Amino acid sequence: MSYKPSWRSFASVTASNIGTVFDSNTVDRSEDNIVGAFDVEEIDTDLFRSLRLYIPAGARGVYGGQVIAQATLSATKTVRPEMKLHSIHCYFIFAGDPDIPILYQVTRIREGKSYATRSVQARQRGKAIFTLMCSFHTPEPGLSHQLPMQELASIPHPDTIKPEENTFHRWISEVEAKKKKMEDDAADGEATTKMEDLLSLLKMKLDESRISPVETRLISNHLEEGTGKTGKSTRMLWFRSRAPVPPVDAMRKAFVAFASDFHLIGTVSSALGLNFRTSKPRLAMMVSLDHTMWFHNDIEPSQWMLYVMEAPWSGGARGLAHGKIYSMDGTLLVSVSQEGMIRVETEKKRKTIEASAKL
Repeated sequence: MSYKPSWRSFASVTASNIGTVFDSNTVDRSEDNIVGAFDVEEIDTDLFRSLRLYIPAGARGVYGGQVIAQATLSATKTVRPEMKLHSIHCYFIFAGDPDIPILYQVTRIREGKSYATRSVQARQRGKAIFTLMCSFHTPEPGLSHQLPMQELASIPHPDTIKPEENTFHRWISEVEAKKKKMEDDAADGEATTKMEDLLSLLKMKLDESRISPVETRLISNHLEEGTGKTGKSTRMLWFRSRAPVPPVDAMRKAFVAFASDFHLIGTVSSALGLNFRTSKPRLAMMVSLDHTMWFHNDIEPSQWMLYVMEAPWSGGARGLAHGKIYSMDGTLLVSVSQEGMIRVETEKKRKTIEASAKL
């Protein structure tokens, strides 16, 4: 099978050609396309290779949730079919390059009757960029309990919430109006260039939200948060798959792993009152450092799931976020934790950060 490079390369996208780079009318919503986002191919014993790679708008490397999903599926392909994934623990080491495939080397740590343990190392150019440890369990009967999701009744139904594209449309209109005013006022070239860059990024974000495998409804519009003052330390959203995911436990968990990284660390920036647009200081860089998931119950990706996130702590240019994913009836499906790096822009460091874009 031939390697398919990134879904789209943002390096070549500009404000003038974005309409031709993205065409939401031709987006493939088929099952094959959505599975291709996180599936891998086996090229040798316990060695797997990515099929597609994806860079979010404005990001410096491959989307972390995709690497988690692909590494998880690689490990799953080496255990007995009756065993189910119940936990993963990951570290992001270097940004992934979307122009070459990622190789996933699986090591069989333990092969027990009830439990199996795997480690996965993701590599590019002979260097590890990501590591994952995961555990599998043969289902067995046992006692159970769950803290009730008491707020569920007061949370708006996803069908009553507007798509996040609406916010991007409004932002684009606002920025276009500001840009025109700056041009009319003969503003300095640097300020106009910044406005053009922001407009290009917002257009990419808009098209990205349209064609993402994950459909999202933002309960509290955290896209609006970040004013330079302390903001909300919690956020909630509904999400589901845009197309059917095969009725296979490993694929369904891979989808949730893929989706779990989209908004989680942003809870920390919201708690700090930071964003990339208007906050002072402005958010300069936000990167996931590690990611942990515990899978509790069966998942149906085509049904709406509630993602409840909170940021209990931040300091020293790092922040911690926790998440819980529920079904619509309040069943706890997945628990998530993540630490990320949060850096703010200063005049002294701005050019250095933009030039290096690395830890």
